[in-house]
Amino acid sequence: MKKINQNKWNDTKASGGEFDKLPAGAYICVIRSVEDVPDREYLKIEYDIADGKYKNWWLDTQERAGFWGGTLYRSYKEKALGMFKGFTEAVEKTNDGFKWNWDEQALKGKYIGLILNYEQFLNKDNECKERIYVKSVVNARDIRAGKYNDLKLTVKELKDEDKDKLADAEQTKEENNYEELQVGEIPF
Repeated sequence: MKKINQNKWNDTKASGGEFDKLPAGAYICVIRSVEDVPDREYLKIEYDIADGKYKNWWLDTQERAGFWGGTLYRSYKEKALGMFKGFTEAVEKTNDGFKWNWDEQALKGKYIGLILNYEQFLNKDNECKERIYVKSVVNARDIRAGKYNDLKLTVKELKDEDKDKLADAEQTKEENNYEELQVGEIPF
């Protein structure tokens, strides 16, 4: 094993592997990058928290854990135009002088208000997990002024069919016979 520099080791805070979770709520965010996916007709928008206690949350997560979690997808398919227009109008209202001109790269560096919440999902191993998602896109000025809806931000639970899959997966795990690992007595 590679030996870690002693000063780095001494300055490292011990962790049990769990990380703090960004609380559900209303945030003023900045758009960091935008990618057009024309064959699927959507924009992939990476954002970060721009203000307050959680400023640069996703940048810090990227540096610490190696992934960017602040991603918003906005479809511009015909059936989703209302939501797309709501998004562009929220960006326009938040950023003085900005007018949506169909250049997605012009969105970089612009501010937006996002209401973030959590939802449950089944991963590929049929385990119930939680992830953050954008519940609403709003004018960031309304967040600053406290004028956004008083939303009840509770975890959006699994759909019934996913609950059934989860129950089946848990039953299968219980039915499998695993060899019990023999270890000595726990010394505490």
